[in-house]
Amino acid sequence: MDEILWSLKKHSAGLNCGLWDYSASFITRLGHNKKLLFPDRSKYVNMSQSFLSNYRKLLVSICHKRGAPATGGMFALVQDLSVMSREKLIEILLENKKIETLIGADGGLVYDLSLVEPLKELYKELFPNGKLNQIDEIWTLNYLNNKNEEDLLCIPQTGGATFDGLKLNIEVIILFIENWILKKGHFIYKGKVEDSATAEISRSQIWQQIRHKAVFEITNDNEKLFLPHNISLSFV
Repeated sequence: MDEILWSLKKHSAGLNCGLWDYSASFITRLGHNKKLLFPDRSKYVNMSQSFLSNYRKLLVSICHKRGAPATGGMFALVQDLSVMSREKLIEILLENKKIETLIGADGGLVYDLSLVEPLKELYKELFPNGKLNQIDEIWTLNYLNNKNEEDLLCIPQTGGATFDGLKLNIEVIILFIENWILKKGHFIYKGKVEDSATAEISRSQIWQQIRHKAVFEITNDNEKLFLPHNISLSFV
C-alpha cells in the first residue's frame, strides 16, 4: 500500500478498503494453500473477521501516515422494499459506516444515492472539530507499531462451503456475464449492487472449492447435486 501511494502520488485520491476486491486478491495470491480455504462468503466472511479487520486498520494507518484519505468499502445494499424497509436500510448503513469511521476512515462509498445525506450527517457527527476527514488524527498510526503479519492471514476457521453460497456465486457470475454482454458493468440482484468485484470473488471462490475438493455443509436436498446445471438452465 505504501508503494501504491508512492507510485500514484498526486494522482491518487487515497485508498479504498474494499471487501470483495481484497478477498478475491487474497484467494488469487494464496488460494493454492488448502489451509486458507475460504468458507461461504455471505455467511462467514465480513469485515469483523480478523484478517479483514486488520487489513482495514492497516490501510487506514498507512494512508494517514502518508497524508492520504482512506475510505471504507462500498455499501452494496440499495432501496428495495421487497427486501427491507428504508428505516432498516439506513440503520444498517449507519451501523457499518460508524464502525469504519471510529477506526479512522475518512469517508465511504454508497451505490444508492438516496443514502448520501444520512451518511454525510453521520460524518458531521463523528469527524472531530467539524473537519472533513481524519487524516491528521495521530492515533491511527498506532496500528503500524503493533501489527503482526500473521494477523492478515487469519481467515475464518468456523464454517465451510455451503450449497447456498455456491448457488449465489454461480448466479452472480452468470448475471455479470449477461450484463457485460449488454454493455452494463453492474446490476442489482436481491437488493444489492453486483459488479466486477463480486463476480471476481464468486469466480475465485468456486475455483478454490474445486481445487481443494471442498467439503460442503450437510444437506438432504439431492437436487443440489446438480446445482450448476439447474441454475444455468434457469437463466437460459
